[in-house]
Amino acid sequence: MNALEDIGRRIRRISGYLDEDILKTIIIKISSRAPFTLFNLTWTIPVHIKNEVLLYLAQDKKLVGHVAEQIIFHYENLSPELRSLLFKLADDKECGYNIASVISLNYTQLPSNVRNLIFKLADNKETAKDVYELLLNNSYVNLPNEVKEDLLMRIRKNKFI
Repeated sequence: MNALEDIGRRIRRISGYLDEDILKTIIIKISSRAPFTLFNLTWTIPVHIKNEVLLYLAQDKKLVGHVAEQIIFHYENLSPELRSLLFKLADDKECGYNIASVISLNYTQLPSNVRNLIFKLADNKETAKDVYELLLNNSYVNLPNEVKEDLLMRIRKNKFI
């Protein structure tokens, strides 16, 4: 574990005691430098702070994939603005792999409109390679077999592989 990840875990523990503006600033600063800490930092913070932080971080091209992951993980509790942002991010080739991987891990627990994003990614010329790469790594995919087959058929049909 590196220092930023450790700080992220500690902040998560004390987040209830911090002023909201200070908490948002800390999360934004740490996430900007170490995007992988976003998971730890956003897991237990209040939803309204999570909404603000994710909307802010989504403006940074280096972080959009990580933001998309967090939107999927917290989808049911987030604002309509963030929910719609997820569907916009699905059009961003920088987010394809992140979105496909989180959907594949949580497929059965997600609402159907979020699950369907993986098919949209498979149909998109710029993100189909991400879905294909994910399917090749079977240990990381938790999709029903019929979904895997459908994704492969879409990728083949559109001549992406």
